[in-house]
Amino acid sequence: MKKPNDNSQTEDPEAPASLIAGLRKSLSESETVFVPSTFDNAIERAARAHLSGERAPRFRWMTLLAWVTAATAIIVAGVFLFLPSRPGTNLVKAPDLAREDINGDGKVDILDAFALARQLRNGAVPNRGLDLNGDGIVDERDLQIIAGKAVRLDKRRHS
Repeated sequence: MKKPNDNSQTEDPEAPASLIAGLRKSLSESETVFVPSTFDNAIERAARAHLSGERAPRFRWMTLLAWVTAATAIIVAGVFLFLPSRPGTNLVKAPDLAREDINGDGKVDILDAFALARQLRNGAVPNRGLDLNGDGIVDERDLQIIAGKAVRLDKRRHS
């Protein structure tokens, strides 16, 4: 039994009769079709370029993006590399904080005393810079100094 698309090497493929008749009719008619030479030459050039493997140069957005990104990175690195780097020269000036300002909010208040009390209660090792009385350890006496500064009425002398 023959399958519909099974053509072996010994058999000639059979086309439908209507196709064969249409092809014979188009070959027998001798209509002249005018093709401008510019169109014909353009087709020939495109065919030769395609067959030779040549490709027309294309604009590649990713290549442009990579170059722009690299140039930007070089410029930014150059700006930061050649900025003056003297000690004390910062782009953003940090506020001068008192060493008693434990929570870093810019003022010495009862919240700083509370933060130190919590550190001491939890057994954390506080910053040695918080040894305000100079006895070599950070303890309840340093906490009392911070609390005293926090409740003092004259606030001009601390942060």
